[in-house]
Amino acid sequence: MLLKTLLIKRAIINIGGVTHITVNDDIQFSVVIPPSDKSSHVYQIQDVKGNFEVLEIRDADDERSLPYDRIDKTFASNYHFKDGFVFHILAELDFEILEENDDNCGTENTYKLYVSHASLATLKPRECVKTNINFNDSSKTVLSSYIKKVDNETIEVHIVNPHHIGINGDYSDFRMQFPGTHDVSVNLFFDLNIPKSYKNDGNKK
Repeated sequence: MLLKTLLIKRAIINIGGVTHITVNDDIQFSVVIPPSDKSSHVYQIQDVKGNFEVLEIRDADDERSLPYDRIDKTFASNYHFKDGFVFHILAELDFEILEENDDNCGTENTYKLYVSHASLATLKPRECVKTNINFNDSSKTVLSSYIKKVDNETIEVHIVNPHHIGINGDYSDFRMQFPGTHDVSVNLFFDLNIPKSYKNDGNKK
């Protein structure tokens, strides 16, 4: 099953040449620094392979988001980080669902998602477990939660949110990543009162 998944890639970019960045076999791109009379460094993403979206690019310490032009595929920085840049990428990856469960949300629309590391240890990369979260509202809303083993180091909790209900204050898909050696533990609060802006705009995701 194809699921949009957050991929985080740290890369060191060389000045004066082309830096080829491989996220995985299907997602690759290059970064160059075109000549410019500006005081800041402007970086150009090119030679894109694969279907993905760059959500943001952060500095070497993953603390500050850099200005990114999604149309021109350029980002800028006043300082060239020799330790690298951190690319946050959203891509569709093919996962195999090994198990599917049903669970009910609490009466106050709260939900505790917990899975022990021992339970996830048998998962291989690109395998996941699906849980259908059921609500007791009049529309009988159901949300699909996927616990995905992205790679050997990363587990992602992904709740697909086509109804745009509030999940911990946000109205889009919920994502949180954990180290592959940790338990997965998330406290979730759901708000079933969908804002009018989402009801009137079917294009929001």
